[in-house]
Amino acid sequence: MEQVEAVDTELRAHAAALENEYAVRFEIVAVGAGEGVVAPTAIVAAAREAMLNAARHAGGDVTVYLEVTPDRVTLDVTDRGPGIDAEALPEGRMGVRESILGRMERAGGTARIVPGPGGNGAAVRLSLPRDQDSTQGQSVGGPTTVPNHTVNVTEGKSHE
Repeated sequence: MEQVEAVDTELRAHAAALENEYAVRFEIVAVGAGEGVVAPTAIVAAAREAMLNAARHAGGDVTVYLEVTPDRVTLDVTDRGPGIDAEALPEGRMGVRESILGRMERAGGTARIVPGPGGNGAAVRLSLPRDQDSTQGQSVGGPTTVPNHTVNVTEGKSHE
């Protein structure tokens, strides 16, 4: 099972790199993430993609909320930009469709795209059990999901 160590440090470094390239400012909030907390690679990769999309398409202030419990990692990336309609994404837009939604589904987690606070912007909500084999999340392909829709995968079957 591939894992990323020091997830909060990884996300802060990614945020700093994006801030140097785009007109964006990230606030990283970590709860329950002590020094060197380990998380499945799939959720970290999906969060990085969500952060990149927020920097590219929303700019401004973006909040990344990381919560770690003994059995689950949850990450929310919330921007204040124009929002996103996952159903209306062109077929070639694989960043959201595969790098976020598909990756999380293949890894056994959930991914939702919902409107941000007050209906402004977008919030990408990711959740994954800590004991899942996250190497599955690195492949390409698989079904997609739609906004305000959560897909759970258990024993290879989708449950809505």
